[in-house]
Amino acid sequence: MSKRREHGDGGVNEYTTRTGKTLYRVSWYEPSDPDDPDSPKVRRLERGFPDRQSARDRAAEIRTQLKAGLPTRDPQHAGSLAAYLTEWVEGHRVAASTKAGYRKNLNRPDFRSYREPCLADAGWADSRSA
Repeated sequence: MSKRREHGDGGVNEYTTRTGKTLYRVSWYEPSDPDDPDSPKVRRLERGFPDRQSARDRAAEIRTQLKAGLPTRDPQHAGSLAAYLTEWVEGHRVAASTKAGYRKNLNRPDFRSYREPCLADAGWADSRSA
């Protein structure tokens, strides 16, 4: 018999989209500051897995990364506004036309050229969630 995992390790859950499609998500807890393993833990999610097995595989990768002390997200984009906004749009539950409008605005050249320098000067790339 396999050993049960401890509470707080995260897990794989099934959910249904508005269109009735069944997808899977992975949830886990990790330190809020990757440089300080003793910092308070925050819950993270990755959604959109087509089947339970692919979600379990990703969960196993994440547990391996956490045990090794590695970041679970791409460190180059972990603090960027572009990464946050892209993730927010994809996870936000709105009509398809609204989501398409958000994507269009995020990819407009004038918005990108304004957004990145202003927020880089404000230190967005160095900020971390508390």
